[in-house]
Amino acid sequence: MVRYLSTFCIALSLILAVPAEPLQDEVKASLTQGMEAWNRGDLDTFLKGYVQGPEMTYTASGRVVRGIDDLRARYQKAYGTSRDTMGQLRFEDIECWPLGEGYALAMGKWSVDFGPRSREPKTGGIFSLVLRKTPEGWLILHDHTSRLQDEKKIN
Repeated sequence: MVRYLSTFCIALSLILAVPAEPLQDEVKASLTQGMEAWNRGDLDTFLKGYVQGPEMTYTASGRVVRGIDDLRARYQKAYGTSRDTMGQLRFEDIECWPLGEGYALAMGKWSVDFGPRSREPKTGGIFSLVLRKTPEGWLILHDHTSRLQDEKKIN
């Protein structure tokens, strides 16, 4: 009996350890699709990576945006809707963790390069996302994005 219980515990721990890598690959693939859409200046396709209902939330700069329509308006105001105004988005150091059946947490770094003609050529920061698995794939349910600021000089 002890031998069977030990074998069961080892097998269970191996089964629970396996999903992290496929989860990470799936979430990274989903975020990469969004990044590629952004870099083409295709805001509508970029936003398809988010849950389309009113339960989707986005937080940044001390503000909460609820629903995909308000998020679209925020992005249009801040970045426009063309490749020239949106710049080139890049994600790095993405990490993922399962949050339960059909949900995941992702964290990583983002940067946008607007090119040398821009007043602010490059910006970036970190993000944390809660994603929901849907028939369409992993979609962002909650996005918390923060911008890195220059460190204060200490005298």
